[in-house]
Formats: sequence, C-alpha cells, structure tokens
Amino acid sequence: MGYHLINIIDGKLEHCFIENYEELVYEDAITGDTIIYQGEEKWKPFKVSENEIYKGLANEDFRIGIRAQHLFKKQADKEGFILEDLNQNQESFKIYTNNVDKSIKRGDYLVRNFGNIEIDVKCKTFYKFEKTPEEIFFYFECDDLTKHLNMQSFTKTPILIAIYERSQENKNQIKEDTIHFISINEMKRLKEKFQKSRYSQYKIPTKYLHQGFDYIKEVFERI
Repeated sequence: MGYHLINIIDGKLEHCFIENYEELVYEDAITGDTIIYQGEEKWKPFKVSENEIYKGLANEDFRIGIRAQHLFKKQADKEGFILEDLNQNQESFKIYTNNVDKSIKRGDYLVRNFGNIEIDVKCKTFYKFEKTPEEIFFYFECDDLTKHLNMQSFTKTPILIAIYERSQENKNQIKEDTIHFISINEMKRLKEKFQKSRYSQYKIPTKYLHQGFDYIKEVFERI
C-alpha cells in the first residue's frame, strides 16, 4: 500500500506513487487541489478518454444506447420474452468473422423462446422532414443495414431493429412508453423509398415502424 498523488496540469493528468506517509513531505507537487488516495501501486488512475474499456462512457450517445438496451431487456422480461445477451467482445466476434467473408454486424439479444430472433436495440432522435413536416423520420446508417443483411444471410435468423425515441428536450432521456420495431427484411424491401443524407444514412419514416412487443411474435409466426 502507498499513496497516489494526482494533479491536473494544463489539462493533463499527472500521477505519482509514494510508498509511505513520511515521504509525502518531500513531494513539492502537492497543492490544495491535489487528489490523494491510498492503494496498491498497480491501482493507477487514468483518464476515461485514454482507456479503451471506459472511453465510450464519455459519449452521451453511447450511454443512452446502453440505457436503451437495459430498458428493452427489462420490458421484454415483463412481456414474457427470454433474452440471451450477445457478447460484443472481439473474441466472441471471431466465431463469425472467421467464417464470413463480408462485413457483418451483430445485434444485442437473441429471443430464445421465439426462434432465436435477433434484436438490435437503438435509441433514436425523431425528426421532421423539411418539405413535409407532418412526416417523422430517424437516421439509420446505410452500412449497418448491409452488415445486418450479411449477418442474417449467414445465421438464417430474422433480425429486428428495436427503437426507442430519444427526447429532444433532454438528450439523456428515453421515451419509455412506446417501443418501435422494423425488420431488416422490411428495410431492404423499402430502402429505395428512403431518402439518404450526405453522411450515408437512410432517413426512415416512422410510418414504417411497428409498435409493441407483439411484433416479435408476428415475425416468429412467419418464420
């Protein structure tokens, strides 16, 4: 055990480790703003932005996406769906990439008691079309559709996109009362009708979405 000293100098984290209390009096970098804590030498501090595991937490889009996954799992459980988490680490993904010669994307859950249907959960901001403001849409990456289609072709399992609306007033809030769905197959069938943004995103009108968890059962019955 020893003492970790942390100073923020010109926006950079400066750290040193002192083995015993008596040696602290010889450390001239200590000021009233210095952070100090006791711990093992290996318990070094780090900036979130410099850590591969945690840096995503600094992105509000990432955080709201994970919250949407947690909400979906909670609501799906209440509706009687048995979900299996799909591990997103690189080691698990190798099982697919070693056997597929195309770019693929994996969802978040399998619905175990309904044909292992794959679900990818999203939290999307809904926008109005400029020319037809009565119509609402959300953005979806063109590449993601292609990757999902490649995965679906490989696994022979239907893939659904589950969508929660993100509040425009508070970007950290999810509108929990309604869950929307659209299948990858539907997106493929309709994509010629979708407008595209300059950033290679489809503008998908919400009129094509299905509301409620019963849609999973409807897709299962058509398998």
